[in-house]
Amino acid sequence: MEFENGVAPEKRLVALVLVYIFGGLGIHRFYVGKKGTAVAQIVLSFCVIIFYLLVGGNKVGANKNVAFVLPMVFIGSILGVWVFIDMVKILFGVFRNSNGQKLVDWT
Repeated sequence: MEFENGVAPEKRLVALVLVYIFGGLGIHRFYVGKKGTAVAQIVLSFCVIIFYLLVGGNKVGANKNVAFVLPMVFIGSILGVWVFIDMVKILFGVFRNSNGQKLVDWT
């Protein structure tokens, strides 16, 4: 499917709303056809959740073992920066779909 001037058929507003609401779940990447990196974001999100549960969540007196806290913070930071960069790229119209076309149109 060929689109003029390499402009993606997906809309920037939809991608921006998806990244804002679902963030690290990678739904915005599924929307533009980047299934591999979308799955990677989901896996990282679940890793953070698993480490959070292993730490004991926010229970008072929970065992805050550094062996679980550090990976949770590290993976969560990577995911957060990745999602933030995606959001900025969508805002400025440089985010691309799986065909390499820029998301330019808002609606």
